[in-house]
Amino acid sequence: MKKMFALIAGACMAFAGAGSALADDVEIKYSGKMVFGFGLYDNTDWNKFTTDEKFDARQKMSNRFQFIVNENLKGVLQLNVTTTDWGHGGGATWGGGYAGPGAGGAMGADGVSVGTKFWYLDWLIPGIDVNTRMGLQWFGLPQAVWRGDYGGGGSIFDDNAFGMVLSKDITEEVGVSVAWFRPWDAYLGTHDYKYNSDEIDSLILSVPIDVPDVLSINPYTMFAMIGDVDTRFIDRATGERGNTGAIAPWLSATGTLGDNGRAWWVGTALTFSYLDPFYAYLDLMYGSYTADTVLEGDPYLTNTMDPDRDGWAVMAKFDYKMEYFTPSIWGWYASGSDGLTDHGMDGMMPSYTPYFGLTSFGFARNNDVGREFTVGSDPYGKWGIGASLDNIKYFDNLTSHIRVLYFGGTNNTNDLEEAFTTYGLFGWQDRGLEVNFDNVINIYDNLDVKVELGYIHLNLDNKPDSFDSNAYKGFVEFIYTF
Repeated sequence: MKKMFALIAGACMAFAGAGSALADDVEIKYSGKMVFGFGLYDNTDWNKFTTDEKFDARQKMSNRFQFIVNENLKGVLQLNVTTTDWGHGGGATWGGGYAGPGAGGAMGADGVSVGTKFWYLDWLIPGIDVNTRMGLQWFGLPQAVWRGDYGGGGSIFDDNAFGMVLSKDITEEVGVSVAWFRPWDAYLGTHDYKYNSDEIDSLILSVPIDVPDVLSINPYTMFAMIGDVDTRFIDRATGERGNTGAIAPWLSATGTLGDNGRAWWVGTALTFSYLDPFYAYLDLMYGSYTADTVLEGDPYLTNTMDPDRDGWAVMAKFDYKMEYFTPSIWGWYASGSDGLTDHGMDGMMPSYTPYFGLTSFGFARNNDVGREFTVGSDPYGKWGIGASLDNIKYFDNLTSHIRVLYFGGTNNTNDLEEAFTTYGLFGWQDRGLEVNFDNVINIYDNLDVKVELGYIHLNLDNKPDSFDSNAYKGFVEFIYTF
């Protein structure tokens, strides 16, 4: 027995030595960001009878590790200390506990609030030069208009998910990318037949074409297969289905989702740069969702609604880049529902988790710690036209942005009372105005200060007595990158 233990110990030491030798060949790079934000808000819930929180004091941190062997192989892990409100002890999903997102802000600060943002492997398939990325990563569809503005991303889908991407450059101008990701799986650790076909799987194909100094165009298509959407809520003992409403946000569905659904999208993103300093951006997109059956017996959803829906959207932006600022005009139009009584949301394009991000208040996806999406996170059932002066630089350490947006709705909400306050829908008669004045002050190479002011006015045709039409924001954020 002693000889066996000695043999095992020797083998472990040998492997440890080999591991150390291999570890010496791995380069570890670390980067991160700390964000501290302080905001004054008024009426972000559009209700004059409530006392919504007026002042926010928050912070968060990202930690990114890259484990690099060579240019063909690396692993990436990003851990985020999630947004934590000063003085708030319990995690957002744990009631008054001390774990979960947002925990640890109260006295003692001993909560657990670390989440995994990215966790993937990058490697090049030898011989055929295909770039492969697998694991928890960002997925999204190509978009030219507002990409990156105020945290904006894809208007159909823009989020982290587990999956795989294969990409290859066919020529210097043409590439191809294929992706598969799984945003949802109701599998609960059992192979019981009740949990078969309970996943949502998605496939993406895009063909980016880039002609330098002329144009870039990126056509794409995405297909989603939705299984038995309610199986995550099946009671293990009885086999009866429970609340299916929690799955609805995956397709932004107001109304009923059906079992065995199929969704697909097609579109293109175009950037025209031939007339530099004049730039034009255009996005065209169409999407459709159908299901075999309508769920029944669900107390949370209106079962008389047809789950099938389809719609389209067009977005455009025109920039004239000058030395000290960039004037822009931009807008979009997206089809809306033709009525909610019998046809569900037919006429409005489905989406996964869209992040519109064209302003810094009403349509903002704030990647840092400010409040976001006061009006909405997607363009669907809405239209808008706006103008801006971006990247105003009259001083070396100060960059400013001024934006004005006028918007309205394309939905037929005649059969739906209080459409916006209840469902977030804008009707034909609804209008809104938003104004932003945002500044970024560079204190040091690694320290910036954001100062943002925002105002929104909504004029709704059908609204409750509690509705307050004006919202305000004043926000200061300190961003340290390293």
